[in-house]
Amino acid sequence: MMSKANVEIVRHYYEVLDSALERYWASPDGPISASPVIEDVLALMSEDPEWDSWLRAKPFRGREEILAGADDWLEAGENWRIAIDGVTESGEDKALAFLRISIRGKGSGVPVEQRIYSVMTVRGSRISKIDDYTDRARALETAGLDEQSTP
Repeated sequence: MMSKANVEIVRHYYEVLDSALERYWASPDGPISASPVIEDVLALMSEDPEWDSWLRAKPFRGREEILAGADDWLEAGENWRIAIDGVTESGEDKALAFLRISIRGKGSGVPVEQRIYSVMTVRGSRISKIDDYTDRARALETAGLDEQSTP
């Protein structure tokens, strides 16, 4: 089983990401990919990370694609934030993060909240792969977990 240290790496990654988002939204001056706040997040990722998001048919590969994807996502709204509901072990190098994403519609101001389940792969104390799901059952299946073993 994965060590508790890796669960904490995943939790810390999302805490740093949310903090970076909070600082970015305090004075959004251009895309987040050009903001110095993103450096804290990139420091927690492997050199060649992958993000398989429900927003796109194929995964984002590498830091440049991930940053471009984040720019696109943030362009759709304002005040995008991430709340962590829990993180649990799910194998030798994986953890499952239970998240709530909130964003306010650009222009409309309509708040939107979405539950996200992220199967995270940790290699060498860094995040190397993120598989996002909006379907809890599918995320649990991918992580090799069942309802009884989750928060």
